Amino acid sequence: MTCMAQVSGMNPCHVDQVRTFLIDNSVKSVALFGARSVHFARDFYLRDSPTDAMQNGDFRVVFATQYTNYTEVLLAISRHIVLTSLLAVCSADTAAEKRLIGSLANFKQHSMFYLLLNSKWSLISTLASGSAWSNVHFHAGSMLVKEQYDFRGLTVKGISLPWEPFLFMVDCDDEGICADVGGFIKDYVDILAKRCNFTVDLRKQVDGDWGTAPKSGPFNASGVFGGVMGGVVNGEYDLSPSFWLRNLQRDPLMSFVAIKHSKVVLVWLPKPSSVDMGLFVRPFVTDSWIVIACFTLTIMGSIIAVHILIKDEGILHTIAIDLSSD
Repeated sequence: MTCMAQVSGMNPCHVDQVRTFLIDNSVKSVALFGARSVHFARDFYLRDSPTDAMQNGDFRVVFATQYTNYTEVLLAISRHIVLTSLLAVCSADTAAEKRLIGSLANFKQHSMFYLLLNSKWSLISTLASGSAWSNVHFHAGSMLVKEQYDFRGLTVKGISLPWEPFLFMVDCDDEGICADVGGFIKDYVDILAKRCNFTVDLRKQVDGDWGTAPKSGPFNASGVFGGVMGGVVNGEYDLSPSFWLRNLQRDPLMSFVAIKHSKVVLVWLPKPSSVDMGLFVRPFVTDSWIVIACFTLTIMGSIIAVHILIKDEGILHTIAIDLSSD
C-alpha cells in the first residue's frame, strides 16, 4: 500500500513512491519545497542524508497543489542543473493539470526535470522552441531510471565557435548561419539528435567572443555575460557544443555533459638493451627482406659460378702448356 502524507493540509502526495525514486537513483541529499511540516520532511529521510540538510540538497523536490503558481515553479527549476528536480503535483484536479500544461506551453527557458502527475512519471524538456513530454522508463524491480530521452522533434538551438579539427564552421553569414559545419563534435551532436529525436540549429558566434568572463558584475547568475557562454547563460541558446572546461565558477551557471573521456594509464615496458640487434631489421617489411635475400643470393651465385669457371679454364691452360714443353 502506498504511504500518503499531507502537504499544507491539501490533497495527498505519494511520499513512499517519491522516496523510493530518490533512493534508487542514489540521491543522498534533497531539498523539499512545498512541505511545511517537520513530520513530512522526516518521511524523506534518505541514506547518508542528515535531516538538517533537507533544505539545501543536491536534488530538489517541489510539491505542487491546485494553488501553485507553475510559472514561478518552472522558472525556479530552470535555474538548476538538468535532471536534478522533481515536480510532484499533489492535486488530482483537472484544472490544475490544465494550468500546468498551459504554463509549459508558454515557458521558453531551457530545463529538464521529472514530473509526477496522477501517479504517472514523465520527463519534461523545455526549450525556446517548445516543450516535450516523454514517459520515464525504470529498470525492472526498481525505480532506477533508464536513460531514454525523446524531445519529440524539437529544435535545439546551439552556439559555438570553430575549434578545429573538432569543429569546423565554414562560410558563415552575419547571423552566424554556416554553409557547412563538421568535425567530431558535430558528428556527436548529430548522433544525439537522431537518438533523442530532435533537430539542431547550430550557429557561429558572430563577434568571435567565447564570453568566458562576465562583461560586468560578479561571476554568478547576477553577472552580465556575452559571447558564446553568455548565449547559453542568458537562455538565448540551448547548448554550446565544444570542449568546455568545467570549473567551480561555471558549474552553477551551466549543465555540463561529457563527450570525451580521458584517463592516465601506466604502461610497463622492458628496458631496451644497450645494443639493439634489430636496428637494421625493423626498417624493412618481410616482403622487402625476401626480395633483398633473392637479389643477394643471385649475385653471390653468379660470382661463385664465374669464379669456378675461371678456375677450371686456368687448370686446362696449365695442362696444355706442360704438354707442349715436352
